[in-house]
Amino acid sequence: MKRGSAKDAFMEILDIWGSRDEHTVSRMEAQMEDTFFGFGTAGHETYITPKDVIAQITKEISQIPSELKFECDWVEEQELSDTIYLVIGKFRFTGILNGKKFTSDLMRTSAILNRKGKKWILQHWHASSPDRSSDDEVFPGSTRPKLYEDVTILLPILWDSQTLPLRSLRRN
Repeated sequence: MKRGSAKDAFMEILDIWGSRDEHTVSRMEAQMEDTFFGFGTAGHETYITPKDVIAQITKEISQIPSELKFECDWVEEQELSDTIYLVIGKFRFTGILNGKKFTSDLMRTSAILNRKGKKWILQHWHASSPDRSSDDEVFPGSTRPKLYEDVTILLPILWDSQTLPLRSLRRN
């Protein structure tokens, strides 16, 4: 198997995601395994099936109709089996929103691609923007509390899936 082919396939998937024509949604759908799942940055970006991804890209196209151009900072692949590869990297994208050019923050990504014959199929994809407010911390707020104008601190109670507000802070 040619080295780089999983990376090339992933770059093609990014190009499809960024395209904004009448074939974008169907081309993206054709890139995904029936058992696809993944995550994005926003809380609602949990993809359990390909239909969830299609709903996301459809919503995104309605909000950002201009073509997105992706630029990879770096991308690497690792063979997991004869047909399955892990691809990881960092990228940013540019586009036009409300008549003005924008550039995203550098985003992290990981994907699992499965080679079926001559075609690569996306089984898993994660893409997210790092939380810059927590640079140098293993968990946001672990080294020192941050000061904000108005913040509610939440404590997740994992054993019963509830979140309790503890208190609100105001900076004086």
